[in-house]
Amino acid sequence: MVKAQLQRSWHLYKSGAWQEAAALARGVIAHAGYMEAEAVHILAAIAFLEGKTATTLALIGRLMQGGELLCASQEVQAGLYQLMGRALLAERQLDAAKVAFETSITYSSQEAAAYGGLGEVLLALDHNSSAASALEKAVRLAPKQPVLWAFLAQAQQAEGAFDDALRSLEEIVRLCPRDGETYGRIGGVLQQMGRWDEAAYYVEKALSLGGASAELLGTVALVRLGQGRVEEALETAKHASTQAPNNMEICLNYGTILYEAGLWDEAEVLFCDVEQQVGRASLRARAAFNRAAIALGRGEWQQGWALYEQRRSFLPTYVTRPLAGVPLWDGSEGQEPIALYGEQGLGDMVQFLRFLPYVTARRPVRLDIPETLRGLIDLMSEDIKARVVDVNSVVVAQQSLLSLPHCLGLKTPPHAPYLTLPSQEKMDGKELCIGLCWAGNPAYYADKRRSIPVELFSVLQGQITGRFISLQKGSIAPSWMEQVPLETLRELADAIGQCALVITVDTVVAHIAAAMGKPVWLLQRKGGEGRWRQGGWYDHVRLFESSSWQPGMEGWASTMQEVAVALKVWRSAER
Repeated sequence: MVKAQLQRSWHLYKSGAWQEAAALARGVIAHAGYMEAEAVHILAAIAFLEGKTATTLALIGRLMQGGELLCASQEVQAGLYQLMGRALLAERQLDAAKVAFETSITYSSQEAAAYGGLGEVLLALDHNSSAASALEKAVRLAPKQPVLWAFLAQAQQAEGAFDDALRSLEEIVRLCPRDGETYGRIGGVLQQMGRWDEAAYYVEKALSLGGASAELLGTVALVRLGQGRVEEALETAKHASTQAPNNMEICLNYGTILYEAGLWDEAEVLFCDVEQQVGRASLRARAAFNRAAIALGRGEWQQGWALYEQRRSFLPTYVTRPLAGVPLWDGSEGQEPIALYGEQGLGDMVQFLRFLPYVTARRPVRLDIPETLRGLIDLMSEDIKARVVDVNSVVVAQQSLLSLPHCLGLKTPPHAPYLTLPSQEKMDGKELCIGLCWAGNPAYYADKRRSIPVELFSVLQGQITGRFISLQKGSIAPSWMEQVPLETLRELADAIGQCALVITVDTVVAHIAAAMGKPVWLLQRKGGEGRWRQGGWYDHVRLFESSSWQPGMEGWASTMQEVAVALKVWRSAER
């Protein structure tokens, strides 16, 4: 009779007749005279669905304290631990929820929902790789559950496995072809990959399917920023933030767009708001990291460098600590070598090579940097080169180039030139040479506004008597520019060595030229990268900012006219 009542109670529960199901379950307990585990499971599940998570946990707790849980079947125990995990996750007791789901799996290793719940908890704990592993097991067991694929895509995206995330999201589209939110998420992944036109297609499709949630609007804003549509991005991000004021991810992305637009004070307020939240630690770290750019742009060096270290809390360890088991160097002196590794773009690495002399004065150094960057080490002093050891040398510690000013406790960055060609020829009596670079990596989120149509550079012709050489790798230059070998950074440095002036957008070209002490005219997008606003990094850099947020011809035409006039004046002063 008890078995029949439990079966009837489960049937009522699953059909939505919760009150009748609960009454039957309570009757089973009253008749048995103790906390019958399956009946408690039904009552706890109903309480959870009604949002009474404390009641759910109290019921299961009483069952465990009385010892009745141990007498239940493995199936019932697995279900109760899984339900406990769900309730603990809802209560944000993440470590306890993790243990509950893991225990559920020990009782039933073929339950997709338990692996799914474990994956959710691990995602909330920012253990993205482990979350992906758990969720991969979940989708193998239940391949037709879109929600499991969605969580798996989230974990893969957080790990930087963008191709895998796209495949998971495409599986949801196959199961739910009119799910606008999924199209929006595909757009978000493509946005992170720098595939802006594809991203725009997917987010617009998501909007057409009626998926205008705050989360989708936040993604749309970032995509529009990447397309160079700054004003639209600002408006969309504001709308998303108004719609979901407590969503810290949206708040953080809105701040990022404000920063890119040059509205630093407003951006800083949002970043501080995110840092003060008690939610995900990775979001707080990202907000602090973004605030570092503002501090460094204002010349608040020590605060900026300290905040910059927060990237270690959300970037993958293979980026911020690539040598597993090797401690971070603390700036101490010694005879044992340490490894220095690079992060982000080549320009960033060149910028931070200026700190290498401070390190070699304390330690021998193994440089774990891209091969093309090694050629620039030959342009540094003999004292430094003598302290650089073989790439196969054993090291006792590691440190990022980008962490050196913080690790070394420096108050300001040194700004003297630190790259020198072995025999830079004097320009006296020689034909004047100007180096030009007009475009960067198209995957960069601000490239559509950073890069300039090469046609606009034609206004520089006739302003001087001399030569123009292209410093643009991988692009065919107009016929009035000379082309020189640029396959390596050393060849680029050799070409820059010929120049009396370099006119360039914000790329590695600007960093190498400035590090060599060459006069650099930096063509800066409006808002733009804060490091160029503060004169502490390089001498002899002059900024020419885009006249508007618009990309291409509209944003750069008047600025290039200013450059042409300035070039004529500069040449007159040089004579």
